[in-house]
Amino acid sequence: MKKDLLDCIGQTPCVQLRQRTGGVLFAKLEMLNPFGMKDRVAKHMLLEAKRIGALRDGAPILETSSGTMALGLALVGTTLGHPVHIVTDPRIDPITLAKLQATGCHVHIVQHMNHQGWQGARLEHLYQLMEQYPDAFWPRQYENPHNPQAYTELANELLVAIDRIDILVASVGSGGSLCGTARALL
Repeated sequence: MKKDLLDCIGQTPCVQLRQRTGGVLFAKLEMLNPFGMKDRVAKHMLLEAKRIGALRDGAPILETSSGTMALGLALVGTTLGHPVHIVTDPRIDPITLAKLQATGCHVHIVQHMNHQGWQGARLEHLYQLMEQYPDAFWPRQYENPHNPQAYTELANELLVAIDRIDILVASVGSGGSLCGTARALL
């Protein structure tokens, strides 16, 4: 029995796949976190922010995102008792939008690009929200060192499950998962 949704993040299964090349191949099923692999990052970043006092009890959380990071922040932030505001654009996947709304997250959809494109328009709106909520916490997912550090736990789970790791194959987005996991495996 899990006490809350935060306890459902991590400890995802590691499954041995069929051998076709003579080697042994494993897959870590991160999609079995409640909303996906970024749940780990959101949990780590927000708990660290609370620990160091950057995120005060009940303070809003603001971020620009259109995908799994938004979902992770919405899940973790609302579970911890914070209002979560996600700034996104019309390209957001309808299922992601529905999940964000189901968590009680405030979704702000910018309607037009600015001279720096969609991300520029999203950041512009986020800055306006920061003025409206001066005590808010902005995780800054792309530059926050707790993003790659969150994958130390994943690496430790891999090391418990697998005797020897010769090659790591990982997806690449912001680079946090690949760099964080690889660094922890060294």
